[in-house]
Amino acid sequence: MMLLMVESSPVFNVIAGEGRGLHFLAQSPAPRWQVLVGKNLAHGLLFTLFNASFLAIAGFAYGTLESYGLYLVASCYGLVMLLGVGSLVSVFLPTAWIGARGAEGGSRSSYQASEGGVEQPGCMTLLLKLMCVQGLYVLAIPPTLLVVLGASLLGEFWWLFAAAAIIAWSLLIYVIATGLALWRLG
Repeated sequence: MMLLMVESSPVFNVIAGEGRGLHFLAQSPAPRWQVLVGKNLAHGLLFTLFNASFLAIAGFAYGTLESYGLYLVASCYGLVMLLGVGSLVSVFLPTAWIGARGAEGGSRSSYQASEGGVEQPGCMTLLLKLMCVQGLYVLAIPPTLLVVLGASLLGEFWWLFAAAAIIAWSLLIYVIATGLALWRLG
């Protein structure tokens, strides 16, 4: 859960982080879904490597390496759902980014202000983003229960059913959230 909280900040700005580059993306011939899915694939690869490394170090430090696979699986399906929800948040609740010159002031700060990149989001935007992270945790409950209770509830081949259900659930959340984000971008 802590990894998802840390990763939510950059993922929630997957599109908003483009700043003035959004004008270029809006005019480019590349379909919006390819841009969004490409950004999600890049974030997914980067954060999967980060999660695997962090969990290995934490497992070694706390002497819980036998649970490494379980935690890695949980971080992977959580990350897939986070990428979908992050796309949605990025489009509906973008955080404007300001360049270094605009932050320092000077002659370019008025130009930055006219571009709309200076005004900070209000507290309601931050509250809604926090609620989205909490909603993500609620969406992670069904697959987590399957991972934890699957063996006792489903019998010998529990992992086949659990793996299929977890993949389907995570992809469903991703497709719905990303589809809503693409609809909004359109």
